[in-house]
Amino acid sequence: MSRESFDEDYAQVADGVYTVSERHKAGGASFFPDMNNRGFIYHVTNEFGVKHLLLNGIPGPSCIPKVQKIEKDTGLELTLIVLSGDFHHMAMKNWLDAYPQVEVVHSALKFPTTRNGMAILENPDYKARIELVTGPDFPSLKQYEDVVQFYGFDQFYVSSDKPWMSKDAQNKTKAGLMGFMENFMQTKPDQKFLCVWTYHVPSKQLVYEHNFDMFVTKEVLDEFPFMMKMMMKSCNFGSVAKGPMPKGPTALGECRIHCGQMLRFLTWMLGLP
Repeated sequence: MSRESFDEDYAQVADGVYTVSERHKAGGASFFPDMNNRGFIYHVTNEFGVKHLLLNGIPGPSCIPKVQKIEKDTGLELTLIVLSGDFHHMAMKNWLDAYPQVEVVHSALKFPTTRNGMAILENPDYKARIELVTGPDFPSLKQYEDVVQFYGFDQFYVSSDKPWMSKDAQNKTKAGLMGFMENFMQTKPDQKFLCVWTYHVPSKQLVYEHNFDMFVTKEVLDEFPFMMKMMMKSCNFGSVAKGPMPKGPTALGECRIHCGQMLRFLTWMLGLP
């Protein structure tokens, strides 16, 4: 991952694995610090023996030319996008327009209830190309399991879409720092969302998303507004199951499902079948 760069076209991080990366402000809020927003591109072969590229995650539109460069350099076409969960759909329309033949596998949990999701699914052409899934397993992606495996973790709660949040990549929040933080502090984790975890079999690379941990250097932290500095205290972050957003399950039945899904994650980490 040390090969990654915002400025380069793309980075090869393993045999048949690339990343495209961009600077990104979480939630589209101008006062948030720059964070790394990336997508992973894999060499795969589908059930018909056709070799192609698979993109996991949708970064912003600035990464579209970088993926096109990978296509040119590898001679393979991008034909499938697997979105990494319910938060990463802000630039979805940009990719659907740039790749009019590409099919998309996306979450059926939070995404369809968002303003962006509803607008996208109202378009018949877009809707016909999108497969909505709930996980934990994705049957249509089994054909790639010898190279890359996908697993959907659906046991975290987060806030539903709100009018003061960014709608999409073109319609970012206009809330100022104080207004945004006031609204954010009042939100409750009232809706489940999907995390899409990915395991690249040949390189044993495990990619998991939405851990919500924040790690920044002291130099970067010193540039933050005061309220952001207070939020970034280490005591406010750690396990994704502890914080107010997202929130892990509390009902016994959901906790049992939570632990079962985590078991699959741990077997990947340990390199077990």
